[in-house]
Amino acid sequence: MRITAQLINGLGGDHTWAERYDRTLDDIFKLQDEISKTIVDVLKVKLLPEELETITNRSTDNPEAYETLLMGRSFLNRGVETKFIKTAQRLFARAVEVDPNYARAYAALADCEWLLLTCNDPDASFEAVLSNSSRALELEPGLADAHASRGGALFVNGRYAEAEVEFERALELDASSSDTYFAYGRNCFIQGQYEKAAGLYQRAVSLSPDDYRVWTNLGMVNVSLGRSDDAKEAARQGVLRVEKEVKAHPDNATALCYGAAM
Repeated sequence: MRITAQLINGLGGDHTWAERYDRTLDDIFKLQDEISKTIVDVLKVKLLPEELETITNRSTDNPEAYETLLMGRSFLNRGVETKFIKTAQRLFARAVEVDPNYARAYAALADCEWLLLTCNDPDASFEAVLSNSSRALELEPGLADAHASRGGALFVNGRYAEAEVEFERALELDASSSDTYFAYGRNCFIQGQYEKAAGLYQRAVSLSPDDYRVWTNLGMVNVSLGRSDDAKEAARQGVLRVEKEVKAHPDNATALCYGAAM
């Protein structure tokens, strides 16, 4: 297997560093750990023990379960559209079948459930979110994804103060989750907490600059704050991301909807 690793400046897109690794594919997990630690060493990054654990912790030793989870995530990242969410849901359920102790797969199922609630899917339930997220936390206490899922479900139920507690806990455990910042921003925006929402959306944009959803919501909150120029710039950036997504996936109705709004 040949792996090329690149370090790219997120703001300007300039290449800072690149390296190629040729290895035999005997164990995908060992290979990932080796490459991760090698890159850290090459870049002279000093990590705390808990940060190094984050690199190597996947909460499963089953390659099939891990790959199935990643496949599910690829669909979930396509947009909040029922067909994508349900495809992801089936894949996450398969990951649980393969490894019944896979905490992140249960958290991912909870994600699907609360997103389906936002789509008014008749089969989705708040209880399923609680059940799956609770199981995830039983298996892996301190799993940020599980708290973020609970926050999303509480948000959909209009329990905004309780949702905020869960989002804060999720970010305390993992401050690099753009999805959590995005969901938390929505929780603030709907309550009229525009300045706070803007800060959360800006953080989400810095972590996932290609996410057209975040740019759209950032534009909306800037409108609410009376920042016309910032709103127009966010919309312009969002349209560019939508065009890129639609070029790759012409059937993504969510992206088309966001593009039309912008």
